Amino acid sequence: MPDSRPDRIYLDYNATTPLLAAARDAILAALDGGFGNPSSKHWAGRAAHTVLAEARAAVARLAGAEPEQVIFTSGATEAIHQVLRSQRCSRLVCSAIEHPAVFGAAEGDRREVSLVMPANRGPVEVEAVLEVVDGGPPPALVCVMAANNETGILNPVGELVAPLRERGVPLMVDASQYAGKLEIDFAPDYMIIAAHKLGGPKGVGAVVVHPEAPPLVSLFDGGGQEGGKRSGTEPMPAIAGFGAAAAWSVAQLPGLSARYAALRDRLEAGLQAALPGSFVLGAGARRLPNTSSFVLPEGVESEAVMGHLNRAGVAVSAGSACHSGSVTPSRVLLASGLTAAESFRALRLSLGHATTEDEIDRVLDLLPAAARRVAR
Repeated sequence: MPDSRPDRIYLDYNATTPLLAAARDAILAALDGGFGNPSSKHWAGRAAHTVLAEARAAVARLAGAEPEQVIFTSGATEAIHQVLRSQRCSRLVCSAIEHPAVFGAAEGDRREVSLVMPANRGPVEVEAVLEVVDGGPPPALVCVMAANNETGILNPVGELVAPLRERGVPLMVDASQYAGKLEIDFAPDYMIIAAHKLGGPKGVGAVVVHPEAPPLVSLFDGGGQEGGKRSGTEPMPAIAGFGAAAAWSVAQLPGLSARYAALRDRLEAGLQAALPGSFVLGAGARRLPNTSSFVLPEGVESEAVMGHLNRAGVAVSAGSACHSGSVTPSRVLLASGLTAAESFRALRLSLGHATTEDEIDRVLDLLPAAARRVAR
């Protein structure tokens, strides 16, 4: 459970997830039996190498890939930077709803970024991406995330793979929110996964490289670990936890997705019935089964409601956790079709493996009461 106290409810899984018991057990086991350097040739190194190989295979199964395609990193941000910095041309085509790590890497490298806007309150459309790609110099890379972390809306990334390959343009898909919630059935040139978004530990992630993708350039010089693509001794406990979380997710899908969707739909229906004038962003689009971007009625600002919920022991988010403390409207929510006023009324409620029906029922009591308390 996220918290042992019965009055605490955690509905911010898109920010980070509590550690799965399977991941914790794998971490503890690696601290003992996997303590060696996996590059060493003696018995301790071989034991660590076995742990590394098993984790790599588990992450590959999660991604629908082969183990040799998986390169471990310190997380999604490092993986994104490595992909961007491995591309030679300056122009990038990015959806306007990408994670700040993508735009931060592009700005740091002084890249030209051509934006693709999503459909109004919907996904990024294939035709819109290809129009931007064809409307200028051939880009070095196209970046479209599989599922948005703030809205939960899914993008048709699988439909982009073939037309972009025909154009000789690689595709990077940030699947950090998608992995562990839905079965991955797309194979872009580069896929990004973060362990802590699916019940694994923080500080570890992966980039999954398609065999036809342009090769990655290592960000670090050194011992040539990870097939020469990421030097530095692998953090075995973190990687073991990542592998265990990936294996658990593969074993639990699709039942886990169905359970998330049922709880989310129950939550949304109850909130909309209790709060006339509220609505769900992307309600008509394909979305993550665990995520609701819920817009409160006029006169009810999400930050005020969050304060009341937090004091009642309920953790939710107003937009992305990466924007906490910001007084400006969420860039993603504006790009997705909300007005500035609506964006200040948006709550993100994201469910996870420990969410229960009783917790949903309690939130259906607490959230409307908090909204009525702060209504202007």
